Amino acid sequence: MINVGIIGFGRIGRSIFRLISDEKKIKVKLISDLYDDIDNLIYLIKNDTTYGQFKREIKPKDKNKLLLEKKIIHYFTNKEINENKLKKLQLDVLIISNGISSVIDNFISFQKKGLVKKIIITNSTDKCEKEIVMGVNDVNNLKKYNIFSSSICDANAISHLLNILEKNNLCKNGSVTTIHPWLSYQNLVDSFSISQTNPNFNWTNYALGRSSIDNIIPKDTTAIDAVDKILPGIRSKFLSFSYRVPNSIVASSDLTINLNKKVSSKQLKNLMENEFKNSKYVKLNYESLVSLDYKESKYSAIIDMQWIKVKNNTAKFVIWYDNEFGYSMNVINLIKKIF
Repeated sequence: MINVGIIGFGRIGRSIFRLISDEKKIKVKLISDLYDDIDNLIYLIKNDTTYGQFKREIKPKDKNKLLLEKKIIHYFTNKEINENKLKKLQLDVLIISNGISSVIDNFISFQKKGLVKKIIITNSTDKCEKEIVMGVNDVNNLKKYNIFSSSICDANAISHLLNILEKNNLCKNGSVTTIHPWLSYQNLVDSFSISQTNPNFNWTNYALGRSSIDNIIPKDTTAIDAVDKILPGIRSKFLSFSYRVPNSIVASSDLTINLNKKVSSKQLKNLMENEFKNSKYVKLNYESLVSLDYKESKYSAIIDMQWIKVKNNTAKFVIWYDNEFGYSMNVINLIKKIF
């Protein structure tokens, strides 16, 4: 049994928790967040607007423990966790999903003291020893590393396609536009846009403070910077851009790629089929679907085959991905890989 702690219980933390609850060899032993209301935490686990009600029995045992079908899970705020508590829990891996730099540093120091075996950070970061997108750069012996990044959802989605195009010497340059659902730091009504991970920081792109439910909001994206850590050199070839759109789940990436040689759309489709026919990370879609049809998909990426088009050595691809479930599933796949 692999014993796991989740530090940061927002959208990604709770998605990881839901998925782990279906795993037979992984068990959540610790949850930690900024807030000390365990009843509110259990309420959020049981009732989810996006994914529906949690099917398993979960209830509080006391202020610092909850019961998941009679299994004890410890709950502490970030400030309450200390060396003694971590030592007693004997965790195999800590998943840090709150993005707070000082919290990451604190738990890395605990790992270096041997209080936890491995750390996975659910963000693209220079604080890790190895940044991984499962199915792309997980081929080497990962067990020798201790501090990992699972990158970001957009990089987990587009890296697979770009990796194949690079391997086949097809990718000259291009652009990526990500269409991303709203995030929790955005506002329901127009206001200041303040970072959750750093409350003293306001986004200089004031558009991010506008109402998330009424607007398509343009913004920069770190997607290509994150992919460059997985596929070095990609940053020099690609422009990237993003829109925040007024929906709660499922993202898409629109890629326009200038090819190194002349190929047809049929040849590109055949390439996708040959490369991904047995993939556990990439699915090919042939139906006319819309975003919500991909909700709860555990794939990193679904390539929409009907939109693969080529004209004058310029190719277009459309990729879909559940930016919470698909990404969180890869965190779990990474846990399995490093133990």
